[in-house]
Amino acid sequence: MGKSNSDIVQSLQHLNMAKQHFESFIRDFPGTNGARMFKRYVDKVDWIFNDLLTNPQFSREVTNGIMEEVNSDAYAVVALSEKMSLLPPDKREAMEDILDTLLSGAELTIENKNTNENETVQQNLA
Repeated sequence: MGKSNSDIVQSLQHLNMAKQHFESFIRDFPGTNGARMFKRYVDKVDWIFNDLLTNPQFSREVTNGIMEEVNSDAYAVVALSEKMSLLPPDKREAMEDILDTLLSGAELTIENKNTNENETVQQNLA
């Protein structure tokens, strides 16, 4: 994925997070001036999403990608980043290699050996 694609994905994630924060405020403080103001902002974010999804210049593949991103967990990337920061440098490098492999489209098999129960769990990621 190129930088421009990454910028667009991050923009959608941030818009989605902002929308969720506005909606949380509206639920927590219904009927307030802030709730009314944030409702207008939610409507504007929805307009942006709708405009992107109905833009005739985008292919079906692009609009499907946008829809997938809009419907995804906006906080997953933040959670991954927070978890990555807790790893020692060598483990972060290993995780980066794993992500690069996934992004390249190659199949990745992860084997987790649980020494407490002598059980092996294998998961294929494609």
